[in-house]
Amino acid sequence: MMHYIGGKISTSLLVSIMCGSVSLILIRANVSHEAAKVVLALATSAAALRLIVVAKRQNYERSGVHQLSTAASFPLTLTANEVATLLWIMRRGKQRFVETSESIRSMYNKGIIVRPWSGCSAWMVADGIWNERERFVSARRLLSTPQDFPQNGAFL
Repeated sequence: MMHYIGGKISTSLLVSIMCGSVSLILIRANVSHEAAKVVLALATSAAALRLIVVAKRQNYERSGVHQLSTAASFPLTLTANEVATLLWIMRRGKQRFVETSESIRSMYNKGIIVRPWSGCSAWMVADGIWNERERFVSARRLLSTPQDFPQNGAFL
């Protein structure tokens, strides 16, 4: 994010400098308006290219981070049963578990729940989500969850 903000600032500075250059060119009597338009178009193109490069760089840096740690950075919408299931898992205090249900499979498809390694039959909460468990649980103190995992897998 800091690279993106820095890129926007440097792009704004680049545009300001180039517009100043165009103004100086326009002040000179022997330069045509067509030349000034060309310089202004080049300045605008350079600024746009700089923003594209910064955005590509930011995407490249994001892609280098392991999938488990980036799972929390994307906004997700959970159903009420998924929230209750995740709340039960987090209140239990164990990141890895073997219980399975439809809501666990749907959270697996969303990247909230992952397999610890390929071919494993257990599940685990993604690291990025697990690191935010205190906030998640404290925001839902009033919601109750049963002591044991429901037989049908549905909390609600």
